[in-house]
Amino acid sequence: MERLSWAGIEDSNLQTVWSGVIAERKTPALVRTRKLEALLGQDPDSQEQLVDQLVRDIEDLGLSGVEELAAEHGQSGKLLTGDDLREAAQRSGFDASPRDVIRLPATEVPKRSGLTPAYRAGATAARALREHHRLGEGPLTDVQLAEMAGVVRAIIPDVRGGASISFALDEKPTQGRVVLRSKWRTGRRFELARLLGDRLARPPSGALLPATRAYTYRQKVQRSFAAELLSPFEVVDAMLGDDYSMENQQDVAEHFEVSPLTIRTLLVNHGRLAREELETEFETAAA
Repeated sequence: MERLSWAGIEDSNLQTVWSGVIAERKTPALVRTRKLEALLGQDPDSQEQLVDQLVRDIEDLGLSGVEELAAEHGQSGKLLTGDDLREAAQRSGFDASPRDVIRLPATEVPKRSGLTPAYRAGATAARALREHHRLGEGPLTDVQLAEMAGVVRAIIPDVRGGASISFALDEKPTQGRVVLRSKWRTGRRFELARLLGDRLARPPSGALLPATRAYTYRQKVQRSFAAELLSPFEVVDAMLGDDYSMENQQDVAEHFEVSPLTIRTLLVNHGRLAREELETEFETAAA
């Protein structure tokens, strides 16, 4: 832009486009629309119906939750609406009490910034929770995990699967529904821990708390929190020693009642294994 001005060139395409960007940034409604389009993976004004649907859902579900739905659409190609989620909550959800969810004092909630890697933010919150509530370093039982998340224990062994994503939908402080996607017990434990981490590492700003397959910062924090809460890395590392074979990882995963992928993710995040192909493994596990 400076070079064009220096050269005496005015009204070029670049200058026109940039002027439009500056003007849009001064209009909150347009800023919201452009961000939703970007999360959807769409060009500006190319998917007005999808964006309109998301905007309508913001009032009931909250902006941050709807943005995650847009990112999930970019990942899976299916847009979940508020009506879809409520239908899934009634069909396959379990009663929940948001007020009964375990808490961390505000002073112990890790401060987050764009400079903090998501895996570190999630793991720090999980360690703070274990330490504050003196949960020790051993595996968490289904009963413990359900009580911490404010739901009944039956949500974990009920392996029917409920929707294309896991989510909590808070209707009132004392009333809500939780839906878990996975049909596997270890997967449901992990997803429930993700939703718990979403409340602790990122205080809710709306009725919807989604755990999706997208790779937004929020979803990465959830995954890191769940992995560290269910299988504390220091204990995992000590159990594995210098043997990172798949067989040894499987043994540790069974001890903590998590999937081998959870153990592998911990090892990658802490530099014990290379990161290659890890996201591919996540996509395969989510299929």
